Amino acid sequence: MGEAMANWQGRQRNLSAPVPQTFVRAPGPEAVHAAPPAVTSPGHEATFRPSPECDDTAEAVDALTFTESQRERLRRRAAFLRDLAEAKELRARVRPRHTRVVRLREALRRATYRSA
Repeated sequence: MGEAMANWQGRQRNLSAPVPQTFVRAPGPEAVHAAPPAVTSPGHEATFRPSPECDDTAEAVDALTFTESQRERLRRRAAFLRDLAEAKELRARVRPRHTRVVRLREALRRATYRSA
């Protein structure tokens, strides 16, 4: 346990170190030096647009480019999650008593573990 804790403490991030501009997300007009937002193409997949200050842009773009099979998997996953959310909403609308009972059971379960 002691060795793991020492390793963890050694890896703590220096919070006073400057954050690379590529990772800064600040809304509003004060975000002049922040990285530009990701560009969304018609297929809804996000593409990476590196900041001009980034010196290793070629490696960054290569690391974030998806193959066609990965894009297809992400599209199928997004469609599945949309369908799942729609099914949950429909179930909650059709069986409101059931969702209320489930919510009460979950609250009781949380209260049980909280008191122990």
